Amino acid sequence: MSRLPTYVQTAIETRLGLPLGLAAGYAKPGWCPRCGRAVIAGYDAPAIATLAIVDPHPATPLEEAAAIILGLPTWQLHGTPGRHQLSGRTWPGIRPITRHRPATECVVVIKHRCGFRPLATGPPIPTTNTTNHGFPENPPY
Repeated sequence: MSRLPTYVQTAIETRLGLPLGLAAGYAKPGWCPRCGRAVIAGYDAPAIATLAIVDPHPATPLEEAAAIILGLPTWQLHGTPGRHQLSGRTWPGIRPITRHRPATECVVVIKHRCGFRPLATGPPIPTTNTTNHGFPENPPY
């Protein structure tokens, strides 16, 4: 499998404003190309997916209800920092087929809107793995 030339990759990232590699199934942190705010972008399914660009703040049940009333889609964020995945939760005009866990038991994120403050006001979701496992002083061998 051949890699894209650097100038092609740069051109795609410059035009989209998002990093390449979203097709790997993991949501990636980035910056909105229009307003410059931090976002998390990724596909919400392995096949027949939509690109989800969300604000990196967890929503409370009240904030999720406000998003539904305003007609904004929401997603559930799974995984660990650096390996997040998104799955669809609510979509305007489409009735949910299955029941979802309450927003108090999982991480719910709301669609990013340029020009508006994020609906969710919690602390930002960590997007990188900050644990540092250094080498032990006395190796076991």
